[in-house]
Amino acid sequence: MYTMMKIKATGYMQAVEFVYNRWYGDEDFAIISIQEGSYPVISFNVVGHCKAALHLCFNDATESDESSSAFTEEHARKILNFVLTLDDSVTTILVHCNTGASRSVAVAQVLNEYINGLPKECKGNEHVYRVLDKVFSEGYHKLPKQFDRYSSDFESFWYES
Repeated sequence: MYTMMKIKATGYMQAVEFVYNRWYGDEDFAIISIQEGSYPVISFNVVGHCKAALHLCFNDATESDESSSAFTEEHARKILNFVLTLDDSVTTILVHCNTGASRSVAVAQVLNEYINGLPKECKGNEHVYRVLDKVFSEGYHKLPKQFDRYSSDFESFWYES
């Protein structure tokens, strides 16, 4: 039976706990770490069952904000390229931001739509959702071969905050 890729949106502390609890486990995972500012404060290492880590810095801003630290298409392309290069053994993608309520939820929702075939629904930061959805829709043709092992009938899709 095929299962969906598990995609989890969490806050920082839950992400640290997630990694710690899987240190000696048997499930391979990847992390998308979203932090504020211009340099990541915490860095997840690719070791053991953590097969890939992407560290991004952007604020929880909307497109109307004049912030140079808002989410951009460049950030979105980095996420798409990260997903496209994941090892076949990865069964979970953990997406974290500070509280797990806005930026990470938007990223996890878009990943679930394109990887797992969930219905389109803007969740979390609307600006992040729209920009990422646009970039993924343009690069979607690259996804099916890699993720054709997943089916949308798996019911253990979840968000945690």
